[in-house]
Amino acid sequence: MATYGADAVAAFGIGSRVEILGISIFFALSAAIAPFVGQNLSKKNWKRIQQSINYSSVFSLVWGAFAAVVLWVLAEPVAASFTNSALVSSKVSLYLSIIPISFGFLGIYLISNAGLITMRKPIPAFNISIAQMFIFY
Repeated sequence: MATYGADAVAAFGIGSRVEILGISIFFALSAAIAPFVGQNLSKKNWKRIQQSINYSSVFSLVWGAFAAVVLWVLAEPVAASFTNSALVSSKVSLYLSIIPISFGFLGIYLISNAGLITMRKPIPAFNISIAQMFIFY
């Protein structure tokens, strides 16, 4: 990031801090899904596990779309509230207009990995993590 200059570093810092407000709900949801899956796994209630993953995924997409729209609409005012620099503000606005599009998919990724790890399937979880790091990120 530093190769793009101090303005880019500042914009990334601001954008990533605002971003965490939108995605923190996914961390909570993925933490909650693990015991739910584990409880139903012990009862071999596969239908309920599938339903919980499906409902959580739909919620992730809906919340992600909502957060993306809100941040897209409020990108400039939010950016302006953190800095007086027009250049940094424009880069923060750009960040907040693009990155939130992926929020819903991040939620699905976190929920899927939590569910897979709870079901003692670390290899598929690892493969999804590798794909997320090297392909999608």
